[in-house]
Amino acid sequence: MIAISTIQYGKSETYEIIPAPKISDTDRYFSDPNVVEHFQHSLQQVQEGKTTVLKKSDIKNFLGLE
Repeated sequence: MIAISTIQYGKSETYEIIPAPKISDTDRYFSDPNVVEHFQHSLQQVQEGKTTVLKKSDIKNFLGLE
């Protein structure tokens, strides 16, 4: 059973508060408008073919692992 709280605001407005699962840090991150905008921009670049493919050896070299 879900406990719903009702709040009377003024003479004519009523609000209901419905419990929801706790928002995790991940949910907050991915609902940040700046993050969403960055992802949309990145997806657009992929669709336009503006990507770079790196070999595993290139990545290891860049990280100083080879």
